[in-house]
Amino acid sequence: MSKMLYHFLVNSFLVVTNHNYKLAFKIGTYTDNALNNAKADPAILVLYNFFHPLFVNFTAAYNAWKLQKNQGVGGTLTLTQLFDGLTDKLNIWESQILVFYTKKTNPGFKALFPQGHKPFQNGTQETKIEAVKNLSDGMIGIAGLASVKSDVDAYYALFMAAFNTHQGQDSGIGTASDLVETQRVNLCNGLQWVLGGLTQKYYTNLLQIANFIDIQSMQSGEQTEWVKKKLKALSHFNIFERTLLPTDQIRIKVTGPDALQFYWTLNANDAVGATSLIIPAGAEETHNADEFGDVLNNHFFNVNNPAGTVGSYEVELL
Repeated sequence: MSKMLYHFLVNSFLVVTNHNYKLAFKIGTYTDNALNNAKADPAILVLYNFFHPLFVNFTAAYNAWKLQKNQGVGGTLTLTQLFDGLTDKLNIWESQILVFYTKKTNPGFKALFPQGHKPFQNGTQETKIEAVKNLSDGMIGIAGLASVKSDVDAYYALFMAAFNTHQGQDSGIGTASDLVETQRVNLCNGLQWVLGGLTQKYYTNLLQIANFIDIQSMQSGEQTEWVKKKLKALSHFNIFERTLLPTDQIRIKVTGPDALQFYWTLNANDAVGATSLIIPAGAEETHNADEFGDVLNNHFFNVNNPAGTVGSYEVELL
């Protein structure tokens, strides 16, 4: 009897998005939009109501992680500045939404602002931030408000990241990546649940499932982000195999306590060769691919941890 795990018992969403938050976001967005567009069908509505909250939670964690990774959250906008600017942003959003609905008595407009500006201006910081999130959720699936929703989502992401930093809950990229990884797993488990429901609904015509699952991205999407939390001491590890041009850029952040060494090799398990680049602990640097070695003849990008402590890093192809 085969000891291999039967493929139907493997969550493919978890496998293809492992350490690839960008792909998880892309696949999740596809399914969330597809379910939302078809939720007039009672069977699809059940799937949407289950999946959408999982997608929202992942999106918030993913956006917060990206903001921390790219610019250091709170570096340009503090929590106080965001709250101070909320009224102006709210007035802009309201005017743009009013252009779409033409008058404030329109049921669609009233659904977005059932209590006017009150939830955004009164209460705790948490309730004000939640009001921004509720405004975004209310515009889901409304094509004419897509640009407004994008602006609201961006402001909400800034709010969440700055709030976490202000509360002392953010210990850096490591904490944020822990959160987004937890939400990735929840998202993928939700996608598997949705797939089961779609299989029951379309069991006589399984091709219909492709309308709700981004199969193309799952099959062909290349990973561009890698996160490693526990790189063993005094060890080397292959991060990815890829054919790159000398001028292609690689962003690296060393999140562990010691410097790490990055380099190209001919084989996945090769040790450090003649050329490599050392990135100090806590540093975030972007380099051309050829700075790590002979990228034209070597296609395995590796990391070496010369320290006696566990290392960690983030790598992204730009």
